[in-house]
Amino acid sequence: MRRRQRNPRAECSQRCSDNGSVTVAGPVILFGESILLGAALGLLYDVFRILRISFKNGKVLIFLEDVLFFTVATIVSFLFIVLQNDGVLRAFLILGELLGAVLYFFTVSLVILKAATGIVHGIRTLLFWIYRIFFSPFVRLFCWIFKKCGKIGTFFKKLFQTQKKHLKACRQVVYNVIIKNRGSERKWRKKRARNP
Repeated sequence: MRRRQRNPRAECSQRCSDNGSVTVAGPVILFGESILLGAALGLLYDVFRILRISFKNGKVLIFLEDVLFFTVATIVSFLFIVLQNDGVLRAFLILGELLGAVLYFFTVSLVILKAATGIVHGIRTLLFWIYRIFFSPFVRLFCWIFKKCGKIGTFFKKLFQTQKKHLKACRQVVYNVIIKNRGSERKWRKKRARNP
């Protein structure tokens, strides 16, 4: 039967040194690694914050981003505890992650967000000028063409509408004489018959 290999760092807190005293190097290293993990998770959250700065997101998309972040953070924290401490949950590991995230957000995150905001603003300005110099003339040309085509379309539409006014329904045309009202036509025929 094969024996499971144990993590020496996790055993370090349970082992004694050669002289019989308990060593604290293992938990201190784990605490330092948990601080680094908290800072890394803070950096991951800054990626989502930079995306929010870059693109306008609705409330639903922001909610989904937060759910995704906390899912990833939970999985990473779980794997860290399982791989580094054999699944033994200790309060100092969670406190180390929180401390790392807090330290990151109050130091490095401020610099990263300012730089990212400047970079995003620069990219937006660059894209605006590229659009204005290269694409805007074509857009204006196509708008002018469609406007002229619209005027031509309006002209033909009016032309067809006036043509419809000249056409008569077959029931009302009798040898190019328009019969509007049968009663008035009979009166006209009677007058014409009396006065030849």
